Amino acid sequence: PVSGGGTLWCAEVTPGEMVDWCLSELVEVETELKNASVTLAKQHDFFPETFASKKTHAFAKVSDELGDLLFDVLMLLYVCEREFGPGALDDDGNKKGCFKKERKEIGGCTVAGAATSAARKVRRRCPHTFGSLGQAASVKEEQEQWRRVKNLEKQAEAAGETLPEAPATYVTCDEFSSDVRLFHFLAPLTFGLAVGLTAGAFLWRRV
Repeated sequence: PVSGGGTLWCAEVTPGEMVDWCLSELVEVETELKNASVTLAKQHDFFPETFASKKTHAFAKVSDELGDLLFDVLMLLYVCEREFGPGALDDDGNKKGCFKKERKEIGGCTVAGAATSAARKVRRRCPHTFGSLGQAASVKEEQEQWRRVKNLEKQAEAAGETLPEAPATYVTCDEFSSDVRLFHFLAPLTFGLAVGLTAGAFLWRRV
């Protein structure tokens, strides 16, 4: 926020504008990647000292543009959290100011939520890495597994079912849905057991 030493631009920039900035930086990253590839391809056209200098410069340009892209993606995440995250609206339904401390947790888009969602998605879709399948025989097999789990996710979403947190190797939609139902059944039981044990321990210590 501006009050915390931030800029007026940060307080006013919109998610759509940040998307445009991200796309612009992505083009620049692509350009520098192509330039670096061309430099490597021409290795034998230069003396070793000259090539080393050109390679260092090309790689530094790639790193520089990746840094710009990373900054813009992080800015996009935080701007989306500001616009669509917890407490973006006050009790009267009015939009609140940028990063105000008095926000009320009402759900929505958050940076942590986006990171968690991405991590869970990768774990679900890569059972060869995180599940029990073991090493895949080929890249094609990994890609087929990714697409299959992605389709199962879409079917579960269309049915209004919440995806389970734990990664698993799903073969059919029925198996996927069964795991979803099991998750919803066990979650409250686990929570209730934890609360009961905590309360019991507290009372025991007071006796």
